[in-house]
Amino acid sequence: MSYHLYSGDAYSFIIVDDDGLLQRDTTEYLISLAEMSSHESSYIYQIGGRLKDWLTWFLNHETNPRGDIYAVHSKVVIKYRDYLMDLGGQQPSTINHRLSAICGFYWWAQEMKLASGVIGWNDMLAGKSYQIKVSRGRAGAGSRYKIPFLLNESKKGRLAVPKVSEVNRLKESIDAMRLASRRRLSREELRQRDRLM
Repeated sequence: MSYHLYSGDAYSFIIVDDDGLLQRDTTEYLISLAEMSSHESSYIYQIGGRLKDWLTWFLNHETNPRGDIYAVHSKVVIKYRDYLMDLGGQQPSTINHRLSAICGFYWWAQEMKLASGVIGWNDMLAGKSYQIKVSRGRAGAGSRYKIPFLLNESKKGRLAVPKVSEVNRLKESIDAMRLASRRRLSREELRQRDRLM
């Protein structure tokens, strides 16, 4: 079974299955996001697409034969993450956005009392155990929870644009080396020269 995302007006999105049956809880979540004035329509559409993809994968998955969207646990979400990685073509940040959308929906559903014990941090002293285990968010960090199974995103810094004086010095050193050796430029020297141009 597949799920589909349809839009009505600018802030109206619904998720339905192949038979046209409404996936009520995820649609209500998208409606609640639309009611928050801070979210753009395109953001809600992206969240809807991520949830549609999750539902299609999850409800066709062998660990969920009953079709219960709340019969989820961390291992299944991690399996979905690995599935997305195996597909290829997606940056770690894109996969992390997908996982965040899933956790965001389940957190909302739990707050709305549509489900209980689905997502949270385990508290053995209070006797609380959750299916999707997250860590408590840091105060002031902007999130109530931290998702421990997100992918690491490598932060590639931009190369600094060299100053004119640095380029001139490098050219002078290359010229000096060339004159000293009376030979053609090496591949490394050519790469350095080309990088600066």
